[in-house]
Amino acid sequence: FRNIILWEYAPQSGQSVLSFDFVMKVAERITQLPDTCVILSSANSFSSTGKIIDASSLSVRENAALTHYCSLLIGCSSGITWLSTSSAAKQLPMIQLLDPQAYFRNAPSTDFERYGISTKELIELIHFDEEKICLVVKAITGEGVIAGKEKYNEALPLQFNTTRKVVYNLLCYLQFKAIARHYHVTTAIYGRNPLFMKEFILAFIKFPFKLLANKWRKRKAG
Repeated sequence: FRNIILWEYAPQSGQSVLSFDFVMKVAERITQLPDTCVILSSANSFSSTGKIIDASSLSVRENAALTHYCSLLIGCSSGITWLSTSSAAKQLPMIQLLDPQAYFRNAPSTDFERYGISTKELIELIHFDEEKICLVVKAITGEGVIAGKEKYNEALPLQFNTTRKVVYNLLCYLQFKAIARHYHVTTAIYGRNPLFMKEFILAFIKFPFKLLANKWRKRKAG
């Protein structure tokens, strides 16, 4: 095969939700491209076909080794995506399928830009269906990932979903210095972004109510 696509298709990071039926339909269409196979890697096993291969038996280290034989990664910012950036792996061109409203989100684009890693071969999609994924793969295999990025890459909306939980947890342990650090680090990167300021202030306003609710819940469960 000329195009060997490794697909992280059952992520456990909560940053994307993909059904097995959806993934198989897309994989079947992708493998209609000449000299192309798809390796589906997860903890879930299935029966391989000639061009759609089950990699569920592979360990983490073996997945890292597998990247050296692949030409493209389709990921969801979960385990295989991040192990592919390790020194044991080969840094592959990526298509990342992400939920823009995921509660916890750590997109590769954010991490790469923060640490000075090139994003030229990284395409992130937040609105996608069977057709769009196939179009992106076709563009990459035909024109190259940089050309595909110019056509299809989508910017992730800025959000601060975890701020309230971070502040709540720190308040529970009276970690005021850590709260101040969270504020200073975030504003150093994003300024006094209205979205962040809203979540930060609401965390203090809602803290006593959430604390009482959690205590009542624990007492009732006990």
